[in-house]
Parts: sequence; structure tokens; C-alpha cells
Amino acid sequence: MSPLAIPAYLPSHTVNAIRIGPLPIHFYALCILAGIGVAIWLAPSRSPSP
Repeated sequence: MSPLAIPAYLPSHTVNAIRIGPLPIHFYALCILAGIGVAIWLAPSRSPSP
């Protein structure tokens, strides 16, 4: 077996959300929110100065 075939055998995660009461919060939503937060944080430093 080649070393490149090993990742094909890794199982996916069985947990894909955190439950807070009746509200499930999915991990991909947390990643999207983190990306938005980083974009808002970096945007002022990339704006042109007058």
C-alpha cells in the first residue's frame, strides 16, 4: 500500500455540531464566523490612508 492511500481510510467525524439547548451550532458555521471576524479585523489595516 502506498503512503498516499492512507488518508482514504480516515473516518469522518461523527460529531458535527454543538448543542446549546435546542439550538445546534455547526462547526462549519463557526469557521465562517471566524473568517468574517478576521476579515473585519484586517480590513481597516488594508484601507488606503488619505
